[in-house]
Amino acid sequence: MIDCFSIPDLLAKRASQTSFHVASERHVRIEFRNMDQGDRVERFAYGGDVVVTCFKGEFVVGTAAGDTKLSELAFAVIPADTWTTIECVGRGTIQVIWAPAHAETQKDAPAPAGP
Repeated sequence: MIDCFSIPDLLAKRASQTSFHVASERHVRIEFRNMDQGDRVERFAYGGDVVVTCFKGEFVVGTAAGDTKLSELAFAVIPADTWTTIECVGRGTIQVIWAPAHAETQKDAPAPAGP
């Protein structure tokens, strides 16, 4: 069975949802995030490759190699095991494709509490 989606319909129908998955298969997971200016995805390193596509707004994808600004219909391909941040700098929507679907994800540990 082939799943088929209309991106404009998805974005319109799920505009009020912060994050939603449209597919989570054996080798790929597809997620959308609606974000406000200043929202960030927690710093992570994914054990597979990640594709971030901007459908609306503006975002900055940050890695040790520098920052990449994404505007409407631009995308970035992030290699496996790359420490990454994603920040919304202009309210919008991104699609995140994770491949393979459920690789190990490392996240920054929270800062220790004060003395």
